[in-house]
Amino acid sequence: MKATILGLLAAMGTAGCAAAAAPPLPAATESFPAIAEAPAPVRAALPAFPASDPAVPLFAPSSLPEGPGGREIPPADVRAPRTSEEDPVGPSGQPEWTTRRRFARNRVYVIAPWQVETELWSRTKIDRGEGPDQLFQGEVSLGLPYRFQVDYYQNVRGVPHDHFRNAGPQVEGRWAFADWGRLPGNPAIYGEYKWDYQGADKYEAKLLLGDTVAPRWHAAANLILEQETSEARETELAASGAVSYTLIDRKLSVGAEVTFSRLSENGNRDHGTWEAALGPSLQWRFHPRAHLDIVPMFGLNPDSTDIDLFLVLGWDFGGGDEGRLAPTATKSK
Repeated sequence: MKATILGLLAAMGTAGCAAAAAPPLPAATESFPAIAEAPAPVRAALPAFPASDPAVPLFAPSSLPEGPGGREIPPADVRAPRTSEEDPVGPSGQPEWTTRRRFARNRVYVIAPWQVETELWSRTKIDRGEGPDQLFQGEVSLGLPYRFQVDYYQNVRGVPHDHFRNAGPQVEGRWAFADWGRLPGNPAIYGEYKWDYQGADKYEAKLLLGDTVAPRWHAAANLILEQETSEARETELAASGAVSYTLIDRKLSVGAEVTFSRLSENGNRDHGTWEAALGPSLQWRFHPRAHLDIVPMFGLNPDSTDIDLFLVLGWDFGGGDEGRLAPTATKSK
C-alpha cells in the first residue's frame, strides 16, 4: 500500500513539473481569471480555446437545427401559400383563375385556346321611384390560338311597365399582347359591337389589365370607350377596377369592384354627367366546372343608378381532371 501511495505522489509531481514547463495558456485565462488561479494539473487538463478572439465564437451551432435521425430541419415558410387557381395553364402560361370570369364589370386577359364557356347573365338596375330595368343575356365564349377570344351574346330586355323583348345580339373579340407575365399588367384589347332593337346600336373598345398581385390576391382594371351610332350619339368614357381574395381554393372568393364614367350627348359634350358606383363581389364555384358571381353595385352620387345588381352563372366546357383546364391542344399529348 505504501508503495502504491508513493507511486501516485510521484506521478502527480511529474505532471506538475510538466505543467510548469509548458507554454502559457492562451488568452482564455485573461477572460476567465479563475482558470489562471487553478492548480497546474487542472489547467493542463483543460482544452485551449481562444475566448478572447471575437472572430471565433465560443459556441458555433449548426446552420439548421437537427431533427429525428440527424436530418436538418428547414426554416418555416411564413408566406401565404399559393393556390391551384394560380397554377399556369394553356400555351400562354396564364393562371387558372383567368379562365373563369371572376369580375362582372372588369375583364381580364383571354381564355385558353379551344376553351368553351357559356354564361347566363342577369343585370337589374333599380332607381328610386321607378321599376326595375332588367337585362338578360346568354353568352358563348371561345378561346382561339395566338391569344384570341371571341364571344357571342343574345340579349333580352325588360324595361319598367313593359314586356320582355328581344334586344338584339352583340359580338366581342379580344387579343392579348403577349404570354402571361411577359408584360406589366398582361394587357389585352377588346372590341364589341351591339345591335340594339330597342334603341341605338353601340360599339365599345377597352384596354384590359389584370394580374395576381400576391398569393390569393387577384386584381383587374379596364379603360372603356362606348359610343352610340345614332339618335343622341351618347359617348361614355369610363374606368373600372376590381380586386378579389381567395378564401377557399377553387371554391370561394370575395372582393370589390368600382367604376367611374362620364356620359355626354352630341351637341352637349361639355356638360356631361358623372356616374360612380362601388360594391362587393363574390364568386362561388359550386362545381368544378361551374361558377356563380354576385356583384351588387351601389351608386355613389345623384346621377348614378341606385342599385346595379349583376348575377352571372357560368359553365366551362374546356376543363380537364377535376375541372382543371386542359386545352384540347394538350389533351392528346
